[in-house]
Amino acid sequence: MPQLMHQSNLARPDVPGTDIKGHRGPLQYRCGYCSKIALKLSFCSGCNVVRYCSKDHQILHRPQHNSACIKTKKRRTKLAKKEELFRNATPNFTTSANASASNIRHSWALLSVLSTRDDTIAKLDLAETIRSLHTLDGVQEALAHLRDILRLCRGNNVGVQDLIAPIMLQLDLDQECCNFVKWYETEGQRSNYHGGNMNLPCLDANSANALESIDYMDQTSGSVYSISTIMLLKLKLLVDV
Repeated sequence: MPQLMHQSNLARPDVPGTDIKGHRGPLQYRCGYCSKIALKLSFCSGCNVVRYCSKDHQILHRPQHNSACIKTKKRRTKLAKKEELFRNATPNFTTSANASASNIRHSWALLSVLSTRDDTIAKLDLAETIRSLHTLDGVQEALAHLRDILRLCRGNNVGVQDLIAPIMLQLDLDQECCNFVKWYETEGQRSNYHGGNMNLPCLDANSANALESIDYMDQTSGSVYSISTIMLLKLKLLVDV
């Protein structure tokens, strides 16, 4: 199966081989301007997700990158402020004392939605922004934020599960992708999972079999994203075999 397109750069006639938008191949550490693959690349200090092989290429890429860089920086600042408030929140009806990703516990789904709403939106905004840059660093960080959202807000009122599995597949995390889809379409759909029983493990996915039937998905409620992701995964494995 062909690797997913990596579209970090718009077509530039001055760079050989870029007569299409972006370059072909898996996500790797590449220069944001010339797409050179290398391990030793310097980060853009503004967004921290785009890398460059030289200062000259960073300068040349600045007109194209400037808008996304500024947006990313603003959203990082916003998220930092929201997380600071979240960690130091005054206990009340909707918020736990010293709430954090490691100790947040709510007795029912509404509390999870209300107390994490601002933090969730800020994480999602940043994740979508850095993911749209189509760099390995950006996609990896976006996945981390999305998984954190699902852990903090079990009600999943922003639908992040539909983004997580495809991103795992994009990052070649095939087994994790398979595990996640099966977990969400089985344990994640239990009526008491979203808040009735907060002792149920979150994102507890054991080794699923990518070659097994997908009968575990309810035909009336199975996510089209989950179904299509598993289909692509099976096709990918078939080509590999």
